[in-house]
Amino acid sequence: MIFFPEKKKRKKFSHRVTAWEKISGYSDRNIVHNGQYLEVVKYSLPATDAALAGRKIVFFSDLHWSGGSAREQKILSEAVTFIAGFRPDVIISGGDLISYASRIKSATDALKSLAAAETRIAVIGNWERNKKWIPDSRWKEYYAEGGYNLLINEAYYAEPFCFYGIDDIKSGNPKVNTDFSGKYHVLLAHSPDTAIYAGRGDILKKISLVLCGHTHAGQIRLPVIGALKASSRYHLKFDYGHFIHSKAGTHMMVSSGIGMSCLPLRILCRPEIVFIEFVNAI
Repeated sequence: MIFFPEKKKRKKFSHRVTAWEKISGYSDRNIVHNGQYLEVVKYSLPATDAALAGRKIVFFSDLHWSGGSAREQKILSEAVTFIAGFRPDVIISGGDLISYASRIKSATDALKSLAAAETRIAVIGNWERNKKWIPDSRWKEYYAEGGYNLLINEAYYAEPFCFYGIDDIKSGNPKVNTDFSGKYHVLLAHSPDTAIYAGRGDILKKISLVLCGHTHAGQIRLPVIGALKASSRYHLKFDYGHFIHSKAGTHMMVSSGIGMSCLPLRILCRPEIVFIEFVNAI
C-alpha cells in the first residue's frame, strides 16, 4: 500500500470525518479515579447482547516508558492498584510503549505488572514502527514477554468480542483482513487517523467500538481554549474524547494516554487510563 504526504492524505480522506460527532470531550469526561498521578476515565456502553452485560475493558496507551523514573513508578503503582480492584475481563495496550529501544526490557517488566485480566492484547504505535531495524516478529516476542498478544493487521477472538489490531498509519501499513466474525467487534488503532483511514462505510457497519490514543489530548492544554495542537492530520478534531459515527453507530474513544512525547511535560492534561463497562439499558 502506498502512502502519500500528509497534506494529500488529509484531502483524500476528509470526507470520512464529517459523520463523526463528539459526545464528550476533555472538560466533561467521567473521572472515576482522580489519583495523585493518574486519572481513570469511565465510559459506559450499552450491552447489545446478554453476553456483553457486565463485561469490563481497561485501555491504556502511550506509556512512552523511559526506564522507570520515580514519576513512572508512581503512575504504574496507581494503575496496578486500580486495575486489580476493577477486575477487567480484557486489558489493552494502545501502542507507543517506549520512546527508546534501550528501554524495551524495562517496559516489558512494566507490562507484566499490568496483568490483572486473562485476555491481554496490544496494538503497535508509531514509536515502535520508527524502530525500523526491529521486525514484527521481534515486537511480538517483546510484547509476549510482557504477557500481551500484539496484533498487527490481525484479529483476536475472546468471546463475546472480536478484536482487530490495525497497523499504524504514520509509519506502518494498515490493512483490514478479517470478516469480523463474532458478536461484538472492536477496532484497535494507535491513532484516530488510522481509524478514520480504515473506516469505510462497509467496515464501520461491522465495528461497534474503536479505541485509540496517540494524540496525548494535546499534552498541553489551556483553560477554555483546550489543546493547542494534536498529532493528527485532522488538527484538533479528534484530540480527545468519545465520538460516535452518525451513520454506522460506531463508538470511538480517544485517550490522552499516560506518558509524554517530544516535550517532557503535561500541562492541564493528566495521564489517564480508560475503563469501559457494558451495562444493560434501563
